[in-house]
Amino acid sequence: MILKKLIIILILSSVTTVFADDLIVDKNSRSQYQTDNFLRFDPFKWNNQIYSTTGWTPDSIDLSNKAVTLGSAFTQEAWIFPDQKGLRKQEIIGHPTLSNFDNNSSSPHIILLDGTDIWYGFGDGSNLYNIIVKDVISTPGWYHVATTFDGSNYKLFVNGSEVYNYSVAAGISPINTPVKSIGTQFQGKIDEVRMWNVARTESEIKADMDKRLTGTESNLVAYYPMDVNGAYQLIDLSPNQNHGIIKNANVMQRFSSNDCSQPDGRSEERRVGK
Repeated sequence: MILKKLIIILILSSVTTVFADDLIVDKNSRSQYQTDNFLRFDPFKWNNQIYSTTGWTPDSIDLSNKAVTLGSAFTQEAWIFPDQKGLRKQEIIGHPTLSNFDNNSSSPHIILLDGTDIWYGFGDGSNLYNIIVKDVISTPGWYHVATTFDGSNYKLFVNGSEVYNYSVAAGISPINTPVKSIGTQFQGKIDEVRMWNVARTESEIKADMDKRLTGTESNLVAYYPMDVNGAYQLIDLSPNQNHGIIKNANVMQRFSSNDCSQPDGRSEERRVGK
């Protein structure tokens, strides 16, 4: 994600939302930049009115009952930029509603907890197998988060490096339930959501996390680079073509420049002025 100095943000939806950390630049200079979409989740409704003062948000991506069902081996991954405010539990990938966060029938999921921790797991219909890994998100910024399960080891990777291995679910398979949503009650930004029907290795995750995929990669079963089609659906570039329904989230556009000779870890984001 952060391989170039990031310069500009542009909202693609019809609603103009202004965030406190946005700076204004001349949009006439857009042509000199490369573009990449991401999603912005916030507590505002379509008309810019606050949805809730208690942290609830109206934003999510509905992947429907046609969404992919993950089996005895899988990988889930996404880039996230948490606002580190809002509800205690914020979904990255997995659950359609907060009421299912502790459900024995939960599909594989990744959750941001308390703005700093990652909760991941799945249910098998009788029990919930999950773990909370503390303090993996520190300073504000983009983080790549991935989980892999090979039938024995259920691992968490942050920015391409393994940080935890949960082995309690060894020999267990997730319940046959689709992974139905992205970003329920999340506050912040999400990009490059991917799901695979194989447990990817650390080296594979590192090699691809900063790249845009083609959608034809082996074992890729869901891929959302945050592009939209003519029906304003979130395009699934995998062979399954299960396009997501955008519920109030803003599709935004990042413009990048090649003037940065090497990655410096900074994300300088700007909104395009009129």
